[in-house]
This record gives sequence, structure tokens and C-alpha cells, in this order.
Amino acid sequence: MKYILLGILIVMSILLVKYAIKNKENMESARKLPSPNIVLLGDYDFHQPKNIKYPSLKKILLSKYPLAKVKTYTNDCVMINNINSYINNIPDSFNNKNTIIIVAVGMNDIYKNLLNCSSNKKINNNEENLNCNESTYIYNDWSKEVDRLLQKFNKANIIILGSYYPKLGSVIPACKHKLKVDKYLEEDIDYWNSNLSNYAKNKNISFIPVDKIIGENDIEKDGFTIKETSFARFAKKLLSEISINNA
Repeated sequence: MKYILLGILIVMSILLVKYAIKNKENMESARKLPSPNIVLLGDYDFHQPKNIKYPSLKKILLSKYPLAKVKTYTNDCVMINNINSYINNIPDSFNNKNTIIIVAVGMNDIYKNLLNCSSNKKINNNEENLNCNESTYIYNDWSKEVDRLLQKFNKANIIILGSYYPKLGSVIPACKHKLKVDKYLEEDIDYWNSNLSNYAKNKNISFIPVDKIIGENDIEKDGFTIKETSFARFAKKLLSEISINNA
């Protein structure tokens, strides 16, 4: 009988040791899980209209990085002049190499500008706060604000997102207005993406050319909503870029 009891005790001891080892491995794995600070700043509500049925970008990021601190700074009509207040609201403690700030601001400014220009308002290079600006002025305002972001969060990793093209001929929301997509919008987006790409190269920060990921066949019938599978492809590219920056 005593041998049986001894055998049971030995088996129980072995099981307890195995459990302790496995539990320790699990605890170590949990400690090794990445926990970046991720800031989503800008358009697409981030980055899509409110009526989508598939996961938001924030949910996708948290599924990949469950321990991440994700902060979003957006509204229904994000403009370049919102960047300043967003910068002030990002915690100072986020200025470290564990932080990724994703910037997608400017498209609403381009939409609004085209609406103003369609009213045949005169463009005057010598005036400030113009109703109808040359595209150069929109980018100049953007670069000044992003310069400030880079200065304040000089230790963080910044990712700039380019813009994709809505379907030609479609009517898309432009803040509280509607804008018909024509060749002028395509030209402005071309110019915009080129400027953003050059800015990122000059500042040695990451740039994702969203127009190379999202094409006409990736857009729903409304002309601007990204299809689910295409959005997942975009998110995969963004996650890859975050992984590189957070290595």
C-alpha cells in the first residue's frame, strides 16, 4: 500500500513541476508581448466611415497588440488646423521609441478647397486665409503642423499615410457638403501624395502610399468606402510598418 501511495506522490510531484514550468513559460511569454503606444491621428474616422460592418483599424491593431495603448484623435471633419490641438492632447510620456504616431490629415482640406474653387472664387497668392487656395498652400500648412509634431515627439516613430482616389464621377461627402470627383481632385491627390512622399524621405520617416494599395476596384459603389478585403490588406501593410518601427 505504501508503494502505491509513494507512486501517487511521485506522479503528483511530476505534474506539479510540469505545471510550474508551463505557468512560468506563460508568464514569460506574457511579459514579452509587445505593448506599443499607438496614436491614430486623422481622416477616415479612423480610417473609415461610421457605417462599416467590419472591424475598425483600432480593433485590428488591438487584436495584434492586445497590450497596446491606442489613442485616436479624429472627428467628422478633420482639418489640418486640428493637428495643433491633437498634438497638445497626446501625452508627453508618449515621446519614446515605443510610440508609433500614424498621421492621415489633409484630404478634407483638399475637398473643401475644391468646393470653394468650384465657386469660381479668385486665387490670389498674396492673401492669407484664401477661400480658394493653390494646392501648394495646403501642403505648406500641413508640413508646418507635422514639423511641430516631429519636434515635440522626436523620439517617437511617425508613419505618414498617403491618400487613395475616390471613384471618378462619384459624389462623396466633404465634411457637411458633397463633392463630385473629377480630374481636378485626381490631380490634387497626385500632387499631395508626391509632396507627402518627399517630406517623409527628407525627414527619414515612414510613408505608406495608400493609393498603391487601394485602387478603383477596392472601392464600394458609393465611390469612397474601402471594401472589407481591401481594408484588411491595407491594415496588414500598416501592421507590417508598425512592426518594423517597433522592432
